[in-house]
Amino acid sequence: MKLLISFCFFAVTAAHPSFYLMQMVHPPFLVDVSLEARLDYRKIFVDKTLTMAQQKEEVKAWAKENNLTSEVKSFFSRIGKGVVEMNQKVAKLVDDLPEVFGNYTKIMKDENQTMLQMMEAIEKLKAEHRTAFLVLGSAMEQVMGENEQNGPSLEAHEARRPTGGPFGGRLNFRTDNRPIPFDHADHVRMGAWQNEPFRGANPFKKMRAML
Repeated sequence: MKLLISFCFFAVTAAHPSFYLMQMVHPPFLVDVSLEARLDYRKIFVDKTLTMAQQKEEVKAWAKENNLTSEVKSFFSRIGKGVVEMNQKVAKLVDDLPEVFGNYTKIMKDENQTMLQMMEAIEKLKAEHRTAFLVLGSAMEQVMGENEQNGPSLEAHEARRPTGGPFGGRLNFRTDNRPIPFDHADHVRMGAWQNEPFRGANPFKKMRAML
């Protein structure tokens, strides 16, 4: 859960400068100014030595020279409101994450349901908390990526189909296009459990697609 919350704060921290830059690249007050005024504005915008505060002051001075003080003031006010709204949405998302993650974990741990029921429950939860699920999906990919880099190679531990029913024996967690048992429809419906390697789609891709 700490990872998910940290991910949210990282995302909003990264989003602030992106939001600022997107607004500053093509501000509405450049529409009716001369080419010379646009070039002067561009010099301010591309100057990497200026801090954001210094850049704002330079733009305000530029606006005064071009009789655009009111327009620029309104523009910066709108940016400020946009950042506030973004912070409020992220704060709500952070508040919702523990409950959403808890419900997701509860669904995944419930063995008194069919795979179809589990998928339907996850889809319902996803529909109710779509943004939170995007965060969960990104966090899961991050964790899975770290496990692949730091953990032992699965190639050295090739699993085979279980011989004792859907959840008996060893599960096949090979990620090179070989699914786990319940990922293959005929294994679920017809119970075709044989001690041989799997062939099929990557199960993690399906799980990621759900999120």
